[in-house]
Amino acid sequence: MSESVANVTPDARKPRNYDRIFTLAIVGLAITIIMLGSWLGYSVYLQNKTDEASSPAMRALGELADVARKFPSDAAIRVRYGEALATAGMYDEAMEQLANAIKIDPEHGGAYLDMGLVAMAQQKYSDAEGYFEKVIELSEGGQFQDVSDRREAALYNLGVIANSESRWEDAVGFLKGALRIRKDASDTYFHLALAYRGLDEGDKAIESMLVALAFDPNYAEARYELGRLYMDVSNEPSAAVEFRRAVDIAPNADPVIEVLASLGPVDDRVADARKAFKDGNAVSALGFATIAVAVEPTNVDALMVYGQAREDTGDLSGAIIVYRSVLDADPKNTTAAKALDRLNAKP
Repeated sequence: MSESVANVTPDARKPRNYDRIFTLAIVGLAITIIMLGSWLGYSVYLQNKTDEASSPAMRALGELADVARKFPSDAAIRVRYGEALATAGMYDEAMEQLANAIKIDPEHGGAYLDMGLVAMAQQKYSDAEGYFEKVIELSEGGQFQDVSDRREAALYNLGVIANSESRWEDAVGFLKGALRIRKDASDTYFHLALAYRGLDEGDKAIESMLVALAFDPNYAEARYELGRLYMDVSNEPSAAVEFRRAVDIAPNADPVIEVLASLGPVDDRVADARKAFKDGNAVSALGFATIAVAVEPTNVDALMVYGQAREDTGDLSGAIIVYRSVLDADPKNTTAAKALDRLNAKP
């Protein structure tokens, strides 16, 4: 995660690794080549396996180029070759091969989808939209419209582009369309949440981000963005928890580390919690203590007020866990030990 986390660009998707999709397609074609064996023998395959392991796409390019020359009228091979070129970052050459595939088969939805992805990689978003819209057109009204992976990917990417251009309502429409096809896509819910935030529909944004995290609890960007959404509604304790979870998942994420640190200093939050206790407000104390522990999870003072707040709000099992954490950090802490004895003695 980098500075771009706070401002998601059209190519900022988490689970959708299209380079991996391209590579898997190349591997699939390579297996076919080995099975056929008429122009590339098994010995060639074994030799290639000893080449540099750092660039599998480059190793496959020569083979794929030979296959494309051998079968110049096979659109599927042209598409696979284009995907290999795209994986290697050779975007112009990739677009040429994909355009050749469309000349052979004007209704090859996969070629149009790949052209859209390549255009996005080049930040040519207007061109990308045109290609994705063609995929939608080709899959419209068909028997398998609602189960089309290509259609779902096109709708998803159209939603991402619309978000990047602040066309929030368009984004919601595209992303909901994608979810009708694939209901478990955490990245689609993530971008849907961003669109709802753009529309100032905070409740829907939080709900969508929570669904994204239900499907992928280790989605660091979603944790971070959920924290920002909680900040939008002045729920600092919940925001702090999500920022802490994001940091635990992505320890080098500077933007998250900075925003989490901004919720301190810990001593001030601990002091706020203690004052809330004196005022008889255990709920407020719990909020301040939650923030303190999120900022510094091993701070003994923060843990102690957190344990007391959990106890005073009736969460005895949670308090026991916190007091044990205090003893892990400070085995000689008699206050925590007495609190555990007291809680464990309760029926």
